[in-house]
Parts: sequence; structure tokens; C-alpha cells
Amino acid sequence: IAQLDDAARSVVANIEEGFKRPTTKEYLEFLGFSEGSLEEVKGDIKRARQDGFLKSVPGISLLELGIDLKAWKEWCQNPANQVNLLEFPLKDSRGVQRSLGEVRGEELTYEIFMELINKTDKGFRTLVESLEKKK
Repeated sequence: IAQLDDAARSVVANIEEGFKRPTTKEYLEFLGFSEGSLEEVKGDIKRARQDGFLKSVPGISLLELGIDLKAWKEWCQNPANQVNLLEFPLKDSRGVQRSLGEVRGEELTYEIFMELINKTDKGFRTLVESLEKKK
């Protein structure tokens, strides 16, 4: 768990640090570190599933937990929400309303993590392509 947590935090920390670098080239370098850490997270998630620490529920998605990433993006862009990210409102597939902070660990599955990882990876690729054109 600690290894997975460290790798996931490294994804975010490298984006934050790279964003403050003075050149696009340096920012791209830190995005590369983030992508490497994301791949490490992916491997950790696969091993957690193989070792029986993470359940698999084929067909489940973030939307079934009430997590709409487009709505999440809009929520995060509002400066008033920056300190309350876990208060993001959810309405799951059963119609239950709650906040992101109320999602329980046992609700998270291999498929949920892989969806997040794959969408994050796609976002990285899109950002890198855009920045490389800018260089």
C-alpha cells in the first residue's frame, strides 16, 4: 500500500513541480517522470489484483460510483472548491447522493483503478503532444 501511495503521489508532485519550471522543455521532463510513476501505479494495481488484495468486477465504471470526470473537472476549476475537493457531490447508479470523501475503499475495484489510470495516461499524451508543438 505504501509503495502504491508513494507512486501515486509522485505522479501529482512531478506535475506540480514541472508546472513551475521556467521552460516547456523542463515541464515536459517532469511530465515524463509523472508518466513513469503512473506506469508504476498501473503495475502495482495489476499485482494487487493478482495477489487477491483488489477485487475485480468486470463492467463496473466510475459512473456507477457517481464519479463523472467531466463534472469533476468543472468542480476543480472553481477556486472556491480547491480546499474541499472531497466534497464533490456524487449520485451513484442507485441514486444515492454523497460526497467523494464518502466513497469506501471496498467500492474501488481493479476496473475503477484501470479506468482512472487509462484516462490519466490519455490526458498525459494529449498534453505532451500539445506542449511539443509549442516548443
